[in-house]
Amino acid sequence: MNNAFDFLRDYLAPAAGRVAAFPGWHAPFSGPAMVQLLAMAGQETGWRNIEQIGGGPGRGPWQFEPETCAELLASKATGEMLHTLCRMIYLQPTGPVIYQRIMGSPDLAAGLARLDLWANPRALPAIGDEEAAWETYVRVWRPGAVTEGGQRAVEARERWSAVYPQAVAAWTAYEKTHQEPPPANPTAPAAPGHNSRFAMVAEAPPSAPPLVSSSPANQATAAGSYTAAGALVVILVWLLGLFHVVVPSDVVGAFGVLLGIGVHALVVKFGLST
Repeated sequence: MNNAFDFLRDYLAPAAGRVAAFPGWHAPFSGPAMVQLLAMAGQETGWRNIEQIGGGPGRGPWQFEPETCAELLASKATGEMLHTLCRMIYLQPTGPVIYQRIMGSPDLAAGLARLDLWANPRALPAIGDEEAAWETYVRVWRPGAVTEGGQRAVEARERWSAVYPQAVAAWTAYEKTHQEPPPANPTAPAAPGHNSRFAMVAEAPPSAPPLVSSSPANQATAAGSYTAAGALVVILVWLLGLFHVVVPSDVVGAFGVLLGIGVHALVVKFGLST
């Protein structure tokens, strides 16, 4: 995944779809959010899931550090959703555990990155606004190369000018080749500047299938099963009677009913009724 489109298709979009469907998650993976996340992953790691080069603490495509994990967990704006995320992926909601699992869980990494943007009170920049997107990245991610200034800051800005157009192009191509996702949960709270184009809610579980299929073949099989079971029990009761073993009348009656149901079903099935 060394290019924006492959990373979006194989890593970010699937993870975003799963996380957005978690109950209680209301930070939508909108178009502007997806482009911002995509551009920042390109800036930080070149769209790779790696540990920080040079031995630093950064991990994953967005290079999360232990302090950021702890901050998101404790924040009123993001803590509840992060707890939900941890619960849904069977993860203990503690800073150290979250940090250790980032590289092994795309859902966790993408969820953390989205929450970090969600904690930012300002609206996400419009798709295509490279300068506003850069300012958002610097304000939220606080990259060391930029805060230190000098030549590294200049190089970082130049890199952004290269990765951001790729992120926009990847998202545009992805939208053209993939179906529109389900609409967002209408009851979920909205935040200014965060549209819900990519948000999804969990689908209602399908209704339980009938115990017996309505197909003729299955109906005949079921009727035959009832008849065979009832007949077998009646024969067993008769044999027990030969040896003077007393069987309660209610048991005999119950299995007699079972036999009657089966015989009736077969009569109806094969047209033997008058």
